[in-house]
Amino acid sequence: MKIIAKFLFTVFILCFSTTGMSQSETDHSGSWYNPARNGEGFHIQFLEADQALVIWFTYPGTSDNAQTEQAWILGIGEVVSGKIIVTDAIKASGPVFGEDYDKEDVARTIWGDISVTFSGPDNGMVKYDGLDGAGTTQITRITTLADSAISSSLPAGISGAWFDPATDGQGWFVEILSPSAALVYWFTYDQNGNQAWNLGVGTIYANKVVLSESRSGKGTFFGTAFKPEDIEQVLFGMLTLEFHSCSTGRMAY
Repeated sequence: MKIIAKFLFTVFILCFSTTGMSQSETDHSGSWYNPARNGEGFHIQFLEADQALVIWFTYPGTSDNAQTEQAWILGIGEVVSGKIIVTDAIKASGPVFGEDYDKEDVARTIWGDISVTFSGPDNGMVKYDGLDGAGTTQITRITTLADSAISSSLPAGISGAWFDPATDGQGWFVEILSPSAALVYWFTYDQNGNQAWNLGVGTIYANKVVLSESRSGKGTFFGTAFKPEDIEQVLFGMLTLEFHSCSTGRMAY
């Protein structure tokens, strides 16, 4: 593996705690998608009994320029009666990928509102109203986070959102799925400062998660213009996340 860069990165959720949260709420943390819209989806993470993080990995809409190939929308919402209500979710752009990344270049635009209503442990509905349009989409669970009872060299509390303060504006979302597997998202930018993301399932070795193949999706658009048959899976490369504790680690790609 050729290491292009290494980052010290700090956990955004310190050893994911479920204190004060019902079992039904914590069970909803993980990845979700609409099978009819395979190629885009949502990572949902309950932070506290009354807060949850939602990030939507998707494709460019009318608010993006013609060079944008991917998009992601992020917000922290209030949990009311089991429903997540995100007001003023954001889109970010500006920094260029790699060694020339400058967090001062990050421009955050208020995109709009997102709500997530769960109809059971494995099903729900997303309603949205933002810069790229309004609508609803049904969602189905893809992953369930491993609980604290699993026997693994990495604690289940590693699951959560991570970032490097020096490159604020991009970040990694980690889901410990089992003693041997973890899902990793990287939400970042391309060489022109447009939004980009990649994801993959990696293998856990001691204190590391190794993704031999992290992939991006390109070729379609947001909302009603979405066509799953147009999506091209593009190999991004290899990622290694090494955790030094519940709050620090290093990433190499």
